[in-house]
Amino acid sequence: MEETIQSYSALRGIKIENRLGHGTDGSVFQTNVLSAVKVFQRERQFRNELGCYQRLAETGCFRISIFAIPELQYYHESLRVIEMSVVRPPYLPDFGKCYLDVQPPDFPADVIQHEIERQMEDFGEDYSIVQMAIAKLQEFGI
Repeated sequence: MEETIQSYSALRGIKIENRLGHGTDGSVFQTNVLSAVKVFQRERQFRNELGCYQRLAETGCFRISIFAIPELQYYHESLRVIEMSVVRPPYLPDFGKCYLDVQPPDFPADVIQHEIERQMEDFGEDYSIVQMAIAKLQEFGI
């Protein structure tokens, strides 16, 4: 991943300042040009996330309710890198595990119930706002 971020920053003529986060899909870095660069470990997550950002940009959607959505600035397919604007919380930061224009797989009722309970615990009184944002994303095919 270090080699990838160095290659991308050299191609763009930007400097990577610090790591903002790391997860199962990859790592996010802050740049000197007030952007965030996400490097993906897997092609599928890169394609999903890029497709979601492109879809939202096509529709001019950069906010859903209280959630800011980073704007796609650049991307590099062979390096699996997406560069986006930096936004302030609350924001929708990650579309790597989303489905674009397809229904997610069916899960057993107990798995769905467990996920609902987890989300209710995680989001507390904001659960309904999160569900509204998910419904809006579904209108965009995400």
